[in-house]
Amino acid sequence: MNLIPHLGEALIKPINDYLITYPKPQMNKPQIHLFVQDGCRPCQYVKGQLSKVEGWEDVITITDSKCCGEWTDFAKESGVQATPTLVAIQGDEVVARQAGSQTFTSDFFRRLVKKFS
Repeated sequence: MNLIPHLGEALIKPINDYLITYPKPQMNKPQIHLFVQDGCRPCQYVKGQLSKVEGWEDVITITDSKCCGEWTDFAKESGVQATPTLVAIQGDEVVARQAGSQTFTSDFFRRLVKKFS
């Protein structure tokens, strides 16, 4: 079923030929930020778990969520309301967000680093 009948086969076929003939572009990896703040004990725990994972620096950026006691614009735009919070950003859009230290184990970070390395 052609959902856009006014385009017809003339435009669809070259697009299909392009997808078959040329390699598909690599999907951009998301930017992953671990938002933390000074004096946050759960943040210290999570950073300790993260430090056990080889190569984490290539995948995850530790980002301060506050400056002078106020949430940074970047933290606000990323939807951070508590720390620690892990945020994945692709393009200009937050595509995933997870808060709290309970699930941020070294095994969790190891799987994350493996997936996006």
